[in-house]
Amino acid sequence: MCIIKEAFVSYETAKLAKEKGLDLVCRCWYKDFDEHDIYEPTLPGNYNNEWFGPPVISAPTQSLLQKWLRETHNLDILLDIDISTEYFVCVKNKTLPSKNGLLFESKNTYKTYEEALERGLQEALKLLENK
Repeated sequence: MCIIKEAFVSYETAKLAKEKGLDLVCRCWYKDFDEHDIYEPTLPGNYNNEWFGPPVISAPTQSLLQKWLRETHNLDILLDIDISTEYFVCVKNKTLPSKNGLLFESKNTYKTYEEALERGLQEALKLLENK
């Protein structure tokens, strides 16, 4: 039997998502000063709301953040694999006609899908206005 774990965004990506207005219920959170430990409380919540007490940051899964960017901001993160079996990533806005909506294309490749997706999430978030 194989156990597959969900991939949570890194602390840096979670912090950037909070700055850009991420307002979702998540299962886990980071302490605002502790980038190494992710906490999973009994109940999920929107930990980016300040009423949760000490400074915490919601830690969404990569796929939840990807869906939020796609559905809320029209930003698609697309991954592909090259002939050396490494991944590359681009960010597109399907509502922009120029260059087929291409806003970012990685120059580097990544050994895993999750590494490439993390880079795409960060680049897509950087394209958003601060909330």
